[in-house]
Amino acid sequence: MLINKVQTGSLAENCWILRDKKNAAIIDPGDNAEKILKELDDAKVLWILLTHSHIDHLGALAKVWKKTGGRIAVHSAETEIVERGEPNPPNYPMRFEPVLVTKKLEDGDILDFENLKIEVIHTPGHTPGSCCFRIGDELFSGDTLFKENVGRWDLAGGDLEDLRHSLTKILKLPDELKIHPGHDADWTMSEARNFHFPI
Repeated sequence: MLINKVQTGSLAENCWILRDKKNAAIIDPGDNAEKILKELDDAKVLWILLTHSHIDHLGALAKVWKKTGGRIAVHSAETEIVERGEPNPPNYPMRFEPVLVTKKLEDGDILDFENLKIEVIHTPGHTPGSCCFRIGDELFSGDTLFKENVGRWDLAGGDLEDLRHSLTKILKLPDELKIHPGHDADWTMSEARNFHFPI
């Protein structure tokens, strides 16, 4: 599997494009739809996955979906936000174009991607429906876990105790996992497990 990071928007959100043979999956199309679409070449998009429904992670969702027809998947706790195009966080001045969610995700769901499996790991705390996606030795952590940091819990829907539980949950995953966060640089599960998080 080929992994391509595309940084988008003023918050430098990481949009991830996964390629296997002629198919692709997109994680968090935050902004700059044209930039994301250019990286796809002629690949067929099977999935458009959202780690959560904050505007900086799905600002380009509608445009990318219209061009690719990929199936949209987000946790059930945040499906309504995506389908209504509600501002998220609620006080944020920008709305986004609503789209119809194909798959309402739950913890432990497995999505088919070519000969690979995408495991859904529900990690609430940053938002109620925050998820990480694991594919083999790769973990796409959204805003749950950054390099030497965790996501904010002081925005609407955030919860510090939930975030602590989620962090405990994912830090039990194998050392060899490479962590691809929603912002900033990659690191490994081994490095994360040896880091002291101040929460």
